[in-house]
Amino acid sequence: MQAARPIAAKGWRASFLSTLFPSHDWSSLLRVATELGADGIEPRIGAGHAHGVEPETDALLLDRSRSALAGDALEVPCLATPFRLGTTEASVFQRGMAVRRALGASGMRVFVDVPSSGTSDAELRRQIDAAVLALERLGEDTSSIWVENHGAASQLSRLEALIPEPVGIVWDIGHSVSAGEAWQRSLEALPRIRHVHVKNWQSSDRGWDRNVALLDGGFAIASILTALDDRAYCGFVSAEVIPERGIEAIKALVEQRKLRD
Repeated sequence: MQAARPIAAKGWRASFLSTLFPSHDWSSLLRVATELGADGIEPRIGAGHAHGVEPETDALLLDRSRSALAGDALEVPCLATPFRLGTTEASVFQRGMAVRRALGASGMRVFVDVPSSGTSDAELRRQIDAAVLALERLGEDTSSIWVENHGAASQLSRLEALIPEPVGIVWDIGHSVSAGEAWQRSLEALPRIRHVHVKNWQSSDRGWDRNVALLDGGFAIASILTALDDRAYCGFVSAEVIPERGIEAIKALVEQRKLRD
């Protein structure tokens, strides 16, 4: 078993999802990251950098990607998968964990399915506990499994109660705030938060407008980033915005990190 790469104690680091540049190949993404001063890239290699998941990636592409990352001193902070903790088979989880290790990613993003009715949180927790125990018996490092707040589990106050230690959390700020949870309440989930997806939306008569600058929408992103530092969060913060806002979002994130440094 290979443990997840330890998170460096130097404050949060800036990364971005490759979905910001759907027409770029891997070399172009690495160049963008280097030029803009990012510390890492959260890839969707097998998905062609489309918004989605990374369930399968062929070995040759993994080798090329790993070699390129090493040459540019960049990291893959998180591997995205569509897996559901508690329902996806352990053997499928193991294949994803092998890809995570091959890319050197610290964690693997998964979800939990929260039915609208028929299953209590206590019953769902029992299913998740059993799934985590099964993976541990297979020798997997369950601290590298990170559940993203999503859907009925968008509020971290609920998600945290559904997943056992040492499983971590991917905090999607947009999901929690739009679900009505104050970001200050979400931060109470530290240190279980291992990775952060940052975005900004603006409320309008037609719902949430996503075409806004990272620091200018309805979410207090600058305050959240400062609070992450104040609470000694040392993982990655990945920009997850629409492609039209990609470059400016990365620049804003890197600038906030520089102000801290």
